[in-house]
Amino acid sequence: MSYLGWDMRKMTPSPFSEARHMRFRPLIVLVLASVATAAPAAAAVLPGPTQAVGARSAPVTQPLASADQASGHKRHHHFVPKPTPSAVPTPTAAPTDTPMPTPVLTATPTPTPATTPSATSNPMPPPPGYKNLIFDDQFSSTSLDSAKWNTYLASNASKGWPWNGNGDGGSGGAPNGNDAAYFEPSQVSVKNGLNLTATRVSSQPGYEWTSGVVSTYGKFEFEGGYVQIDARMPNGDGMWPGLWMLPGPGGTSGDNFEIDQFEGSFLDGGANALEEYAWHLHTPGGTGGGGTNVNVDLSADYHVYGLNWVPGQSITWYLDGRQVGQVTSAEYPIPDEPMELILSLYVASSLASGWHQAYDALTPSPSVMAVAEVQVYQ
Repeated sequence: MSYLGWDMRKMTPSPFSEARHMRFRPLIVLVLASVATAAPAAAAVLPGPTQAVGARSAPVTQPLASADQASGHKRHHHFVPKPTPSAVPTPTAAPTDTPMPTPVLTATPTPTPATTPSATSNPMPPPPGYKNLIFDDQFSSTSLDSAKWNTYLASNASKGWPWNGNGDGGSGGAPNGNDAAYFEPSQVSVKNGLNLTATRVSSQPGYEWTSGVVSTYGKFEFEGGYVQIDARMPNGDGMWPGLWMLPGPGGTSGDNFEIDQFEGSFLDGGANALEEYAWHLHTPGGTGGGGTNVNVDLSADYHVYGLNWVPGQSITWYLDGRQVGQVTSAEYPIPDEPMELILSLYVASSLASGWHQAYDALTPSPSVMAVAEVQVYQ
């Protein structure tokens, strides 16, 4: 189906729960009295899927969680035209009996420099119908707010322990799996927003990349409301950005639900993977959701990724205020328990190549997912 001109395509669920500054040098026009004719000056010219989601292996915790307890895989431009330079004026010849005038300095106004993509609005305005802001981080400091975020992945199933923890703050999925990156705190930074950085460096056996994740487990959880995240996605093949939720400490039965607010770079019918918005709900009764080609490169600029969760009733996904998809209780069970927030940058290995872009030799390293703000309203 289509919504607001976007091509909506259902995806088959997984069996798993997963200024340039143009320097116009001032032109000095010098009229020579002794020259009967003058040659014209030259004008200066500046160059100018058949399977929608991939199974993530169960998190191994410290201490190790049982297989049924730890099921939490990730079931988961600004175009600035170049200003046109002004041509250098052609000097005219001066009569021989006219005194030579004082050189005239002619300056050309400096054009507006090119800009880099910036946040949509900071802070973001509240979504329609919501006023009670219960969580907000604009990442305006120089370091991560440890009262709000962990730099590792944990969940209800892992009882708060880092997934596959290395004892030094690291976490991640199973080695040699769909996820080629291991999460390390060193890959999380705050500078003009939150940056999760993936680099082609192995910090643990079985992982070719090292990347970053933040989660609110044990620090913030919520049951229903509107989540909006202002972010710019990475553009390298294999980059797997995710905005998602798992049950927090107040959850009722391990990682029985997973809400994928957004996952990037999925493959769907030949569409540009950078324009693909994957949205899913994983439940004990199956997986709902799909993939939408939003016809905009999500790595070129910041966009607001919204999700309206009505416990027990429905979940609706939005991009820049426009609806992308919806799942209701008539289709699948809707979570009615507290959830944590997770922001991650996975890297997809060749094992995921049937439904997701996989990294290759041309994938940029480093690649960054940038987040300007996270809000939750109730």
